[in-house]
Amino acid sequence: MTRISYPRSEVYSGQSLPGLNNNASYDRMVFTDRDRTYDVAQLSELLVSLYESFQNSQRSRMVARVLAETSVAGADFNHLHSLVSGLEIDAYPDVGQRFQYLTLSVNDAQRSIDGQIYSQIMEQTRRRVESLQQVSFCESAHQILDAAEQNRMTPTLEIEDSELIELWGPFEWSREAIASVLQSGSEDVVMGLRDQNDELVAAALYNDQSHGEVRHGESTEWAALRPGTIQTLLLIFHAYLLDQGIENIWADLRTPDPERQMPNSIRPAMRSGMSIFQAYERFVSSNHVVIAGEPQSYLEQSTAQFADVPARSLRSFVKGWVNPHHFSSDISERALNMLAR
Repeated sequence: MTRISYPRSEVYSGQSLPGLNNNASYDRMVFTDRDRTYDVAQLSELLVSLYESFQNSQRSRMVARVLAETSVAGADFNHLHSLVSGLEIDAYPDVGQRFQYLTLSVNDAQRSIDGQIYSQIMEQTRRRVESLQQVSFCESAHQILDAAEQNRMTPTLEIEDSELIELWGPFEWSREAIASVLQSGSEDVVMGLRDQNDELVAAALYNDQSHGEVRHGESTEWAALRPGTIQTLLLIFHAYLLDQGIENIWADLRTPDPERQMPNSIRPAMRSGMSIFQAYERFVSSNHVVIAGEPQSYLEQSTAQFADVPARSLRSFVKGWVNPHHFSSDISERALNMLAR
């Protein structure tokens, strides 16, 4: 089998450049391919080849983002698990049912967490999702929009870099990077939420990663200065993106912490029209991304380092995706009317 090589230059993985690249920020080896659809045999060959390159690299995490045939399911995922110990798989469907988005990831030994901790995170996530599913999305959405109107909250696409830096500074965005994304001619979209005093109190980014005629991308950089405002923004933002013809919108959602009950992304995701699939074992992306703040309890004693980043700052995530079937015409119209004011 031919070993896959990758360039020495470091690139931002969020750009979804095709092929195999390094990601210095999170000490990851990232492979992206949105130009073909893989069957299980092709996925197996790719996984084995990538894992061989990963073992010969200095990286502590491998991530492969590809499109899989819709026929690839449970037994096939079990087969992939058997090829690489500790493999994590998250998948969500293309709205047009033409393929499914698939992410295969694995950590090396120093970045891995033990099975008991992994099970703890999965169970905590399941419980959180189940508790939130007891509330009707339609009922919740109208309540959120009612409260936004009563508090005179206004969504906006007109944002200055000077006001966004306060929200995105903790994500390590520079003033220059924020100015660039706001002035970009790309398909990326930044939406904010203003209060009755016209202060920007929440913001989010749609990072476009479309291929061919299929528009898709990530809902990310969720930030808020006040409790409750992020779910209001995201509900309107996701309705807007769907109205723009973007068929698939996904997000990496921060999982609950077993002991500290730290803030997580599950509630605002589900209240803004997202679904969360948990059909496959090891559906959590463990030690995936760095986020500032208090360490999660199961990592607070760790002293390992990854590319000068303390392991205790790494966070685990679960995949969510915007479900267009949640958005009835009355919810979408209300959300879009707020933006049009």
